[in-house]
Amino acid sequence: MKLLFAFSLILLTACNSQKEMTHNIQNLHDIWALKSVNGEDLDLKSFTGIQRQPVLEIFVEDRRIGGNDGCNSLFGSITELNNDIIRFGKLGGTKMACPNMKFSSNYTRALSNVTSFKIENLHLYLYDSEGNELLKFIKVD
Repeated sequence: MKLLFAFSLILLTACNSQKEMTHNIQNLHDIWALKSVNGEDLDLKSFTGIQRQPVLEIFVEDRRIGGNDGCNSLFGSITELNNDIIRFGKLGGTKMACPNMKFSSNYTRALSNVTSFKIENLHLYLYDSEGNELLKFIKVD
């Protein structure tokens, strides 16, 4: 009887962990508005050269991303995804000339260096392999 109870407890714990993992990944599937890059808050009113709010749309089922960098549309694939790991493949996008191409380059470079994520209080945090926060988004959809 004790063995059956222990086995049931282990199975229940494993199922709950799997449920949390799936739930966390499914929470990624959304539209996220950029709030900060490398710890610097993005204030669109005082930031020159950005034509629109940078957003990242994550399509979990299709393992792809879309959005914009404040000027150009961007798209790419998700090459690795699990409970807290996310890695993006090569990113592509439109090639419009914008007043602040430095920002666009920093944003796409940060996306290319992402290795993990956390979702907390409607915010998405993307980190590099050292655990440094690269990008912070807020859920907008």
